[in-house]
Amino acid sequence: MGQRFGYDLFEFYQPGTEERYKEAYGVDMPDQVVELKYGDAVYVDLNDDGIIDQNDQKPLGYTDNPEITWSVNASLNWKGLDFSMLWVGADNTSRALNGYFRDQFGSTNTSALAQWVADNSWTEDNPGGILPRVSFTNRVHNNRDSQAWIIDSKYVRLKNLEIGYTINRPQWLPLLNYVRIYASGQNLLTFADFKGNDPEAPGSGLDFGVRYPMTRVYNFGLQVNF
Repeated sequence: MGQRFGYDLFEFYQPGTEERYKEAYGVDMPDQVVELKYGDAVYVDLNDDGIIDQNDQKPLGYTDNPEITWSVNASLNWKGLDFSMLWVGADNTSRALNGYFRDQFGSTNTSALAQWVADNSWTEDNPGGILPRVSFTNRVHNNRDSQAWIIDSKYVRLKNLEIGYTINRPQWLPLLNYVRIYASGQNLLTFADFKGNDPEAPGSGLDFGVRYPMTRVYNFGLQVNF
């Protein structure tokens, strides 16, 4: 359910692309139906008719719903010291980059360019970029659904962590049963290949997969029991 389809990205056009394509597939590079410039997407001719069209699409990546989800909840108590943490993660899941990721300057070409897009787009100084060149020329061609816009969104996140120390019946204040000092945090660490947004954000919908950055929260407290 929710499987995405799109074009099979060979590479971004640059010197030697035609030769590498013929070496890989044994045929000349197909007609991409646009005048390619360096940094434009080159798609694979899956039905071998010599031209790139809607018949050259295939399943891409996973869906928004992870095939694997997991969590680890651990706690420890020792001589008044208590510690707990919760890790969560997901694997075999993908996100489709839409919105300002793909339509770089907005529908009216008046929006700002996201820094992550600028850093990861193909340029002559960054030939290993994972996104096609930023340009108004061939933008429709480059923005077709392909592996360039389907991002591996597996992640591991430290969701909660708390550490505390309890003093039972403190001698310096005999009216108290105990005093507990603690510190806690939420969303402290996230490990993910995708750095452009929250990897848990959906890859589709009205928000175009863009979500306000996950807030990191720190708490420090004192519990007193009489």
